[in-house]
Amino acid sequence: MEELKKIFEELLKNAIDGNSSNEEENKAELVDALNGLYMQLDDIIVAIHRAKVIANNMGGEIKRVIGGQLSYTMKILEKFKESESQPGSITHLLNFLKNQGGK
Repeated sequence: MEELKKIFEELLKNAIDGNSSNEEENKAELVDALNGLYMQLDDIIVAIHRAKVIANNMGGEIKRVIGGQLSYTMKILEKFKESESQPGSITHLLNFLKNQGGK
């Protein structure tokens, strides 16, 4: 999560400072950052799934409360990662950049 925070802070700093004057370079950096977020979300989703399986195997209230909450969280993160119908999803943003041709 700390690495995710660093990426967002770096993107914000570059946007405010106008760190690079080359539009194609900026686009490439943004695509790299978004791809990095996508891969980190993959890792987080895998970790949540693993924890959910463990909680579900424990049964009872742990399965109901923790397993249920982890399922809910995992669905939200999966949508954020790659849902075409979700305007802020990483996949949607990457497709937006691809269709904009850097403009």
